[in-house]
Amino acid sequence: MSKYKIFFLLTFLSINNSFLAKANTFQKSISGSGDWSSASALVYLPKSEVQSSLPKELKLLENFSEIEGMHPVFFMFGIQEKVRSRFKGRVFPPYFAPYLEFILAVPGVTSRNPNDMKDPEQAHIFLPLLYLDRTYPVWVGVKFFGYNKLKVKMQQTKNSYKASKITLKKGTKPTVLSANWKNHKNKFTSWRDENAFLKVNQYLSQPVISLKNKKVKCFPFSWQIEESEIIQTISLEFDLGPDFLYKFSKRNYVINNNTDNEFAFYYKKSWVNHLPISCKESL
Repeated sequence: MSKYKIFFLLTFLSINNSFLAKANTFQKSISGSGDWSSASALVYLPKSEVQSSLPKELKLLENFSEIEGMHPVFFMFGIQEKVRSRFKGRVFPPYFAPYLEFILAVPGVTSRNPNDMKDPEQAHIFLPLLYLDRTYPVWVGVKFFGYNKLKVKMQQTKNSYKASKITLKKGTKPTVLSANWKNHKNKFTSWRDENAFLKVNQYLSQPVISLKNKKVKCFPFSWQIEESEIIQTISLEFDLGPDFLYKFSKRNYVINNNTDNEFAFYYKKSWVNHLPISCKESL
């Protein structure tokens, strides 16, 4: 290679890296915050079914799960409140919360292409599916975060949750999902004394990985158990209807006796994040 070609290549790489650095700095300057509360379940599903919920660019980490042939998945029946967007410290409208948001979340995910990642073996959490009842946060999630957000009809009461593609009337069975829960009186002094909560906190502390414009991106999302305003164990029953996007073989769940491998909980937590950036950057 001639010295001129080498000079051109080095110049191009320098300019490109400078552009990416500035782009990532700009992405970090736009942040969001809000309050998230959710009745949630951590369950284990067959690896093949969980992998089928991921885009082809992502994969499950090998040996992430302690249960052979299975992988952990969160079903989270939640509500977002006090959601705000900020740019250089300034809050800007519209104020589009509260809104209901169901989240399907898969920890232990990475890119199939190791060149996408700073550390290809670092575990990330991916959100294959989110159901919401408001149009604007659906648009924001799809446009700026690469989320698979879908708008459906939803209802929540103190201890129940419904999502459907048809109007929810009395006696009408939700076509997407439904859930009911009962709060337990906590028997623990600190959530840190419970192995299941430690596992949940570890999983939810993983940076989020997403696919935006067919490119693998990452960003932090502080929705872990730590520093939660409310933490409770619960009994939780939920059903996946015929219109639930993924055809998991298990459709009905009853979690009354919590274990390390099937665990139901309720928590409320303030969170912050920023727009997705290169997964090679420090989060």
